[in-house]
Amino acid sequence: MKYVINHIQDLDQLIKIMSKKLKGSLISTIDSLSPKLKSISTNARFLYHGKEFPEDETRTLTEGDTYTVKFFKESGNPEAGYLEGAETTKYYHSPYKIENLAAKYNLKVFVGDWKDFLPKERHFEEVRDQSIVVLRRKF
Repeated sequence: MKYVINHIQDLDQLIKIMSKKLKGSLISTIDSLSPKLKSISTNARFLYHGKEFPEDETRTLTEGDTYTVKFFKESGNPEAGYLEGAETTKYYHSPYKIENLAAKYNLKVFVGDWKDFLPKERHFEEVRDQSIVVLRRKF
């Protein structure tokens, strides 16, 4: 199962539960560590609080802000329209908040690119960037 922190609305509640139930590690992807939200990418359109905004602009997300991702029918072709049902709402959580909540509930935490978490010999020539969150119990 793939866990994604951005799908969690109440991050405080999740980390509180993890502090009691976690036996090993929780590894989750996180969309971006940056609060900057572009309006469009190759595959999708991003809505800020449910509303579109001009393609040449960005929005700055704050804690708990929602943003929606609507996927295009054709990659790189917004004029083709959106895939029906291919839309998801996400929540912005800053690295600062994640780290503070982990400390509050006595968990070890890593927030950053996966390549900075694993030793170089385990990279297997993979160059793709992917931000992750790793939560572990302190023993």
